[in-house]
Amino acid sequence: MTLIPRTPGNALIHAPVLTTERLILRAPEAADFDSVAAFWATERSRHMGGPLNRAAAWRAFAAELGHWLLRGYGLFHIIERDTGAHVGHAGFWNPEGWAEVELGWAVYDGFEGRGFALEAAQRLRAYAYDTLGWVPLSSVIAPDNAR
Repeated sequence: MTLIPRTPGNALIHAPVLTTERLILRAPEAADFDSVAAFWATERSRHMGGPLNRAAAWRAFAAELGHWLLRGYGLFHIIERDTGAHVGHAGFWNPEGWAEVELGWAVYDGFEGRGFALEAAQRLRAYAYDTLGWVPLSSVIAPDNAR
C-alpha cells in the first residue's frame, strides 16, 4: 500500500486562498475539526441538519472535504486575520440532486454580529462571478433563521 504524504493543509484539495481586509478564506484542514465539531454540537447548526454528536460531525466534515474533491469547489473556512481565530465557514454547496450552487455560511458561537458572514459572502460572490464566471448564486435561508 502506498501512503499519500501529509503536508500542512490539504494537499489534495486545490482551493484558492481568498482574503478580505479582516478575513482569510481557505480550504478546510484537519486541524479545523474541533471547531467544526463544537459548531455541530450546538443549536446553531439546526438549520443545517444538526445538532450532531462528534461522530456525526466527523461524517459531515468528511462530506465537506469530499465535496471539494468531487466538485472542485466547496466551503471555505473563515479565519480572522488579526487573531487567527476560526470563526466559521462560507462557500459553495451543491450536493447531488440540487438544481444549482448555493452560497451558504455559518458563523461559530461568539463571532456573530461582527459582519464576518457578510464580508465572507461578498468576497465569495465576487470570486464566483468575476473569477469563475458563474451565473447568479442562490442562498437558501430557513424562514425561522432570524440570524
